[in-house]
Amino acid sequence: MAITLRTLFFVILNVLIASFSLDVSAEEGGWRDGPGHRGGPGGREDPGHRGGHRGGEDPGHRDGPIGSWRPITDPNAYYITEIGRFAIKEHNTRARSYLEFERVIKGEEQGILETRFKLIIVARNHIDTSRYEVVVLDKPLRVLLEFNQI
Repeated sequence: MAITLRTLFFVILNVLIASFSLDVSAEEGGWRDGPGHRGGPGGREDPGHRGGHRGGEDPGHRDGPIGSWRPITDPNAYYITEIGRFAIKEHNTRARSYLEFERVIKGEEQGILETRFKLIIVARNHIDTSRYEVVVLDKPLRVLLEFNQI
């Protein structure tokens, strides 16, 4: 039995959609019975609940429409600086240039299934220091999408 690429694509798409709906309902705490549920018929949460602040989570994490850019609260976090370093390394490879990463000034993240980071970074070459706006697709795999001097 031969599996075509189209069939494989739709199987993977359905798995991603199913995992997305499970992740969202688990994160929002909805559609379940058990300890900690907010009540309502069948254990369903309040229909007006759209995420928002829960203990230990960034208050702006899930607010706003899906796909909106959310500010990064700590641009000096190790993971964020690694994304900035990746952007510089990838740019140096593509453009055959030599920039040296210094720091991330600020940034935003977007996405649920795929995560994108838009960062303002500082890098220097042999002569001067400049700021760059970079967009990096981080998940499912890390890819430099945009690199612009500002």
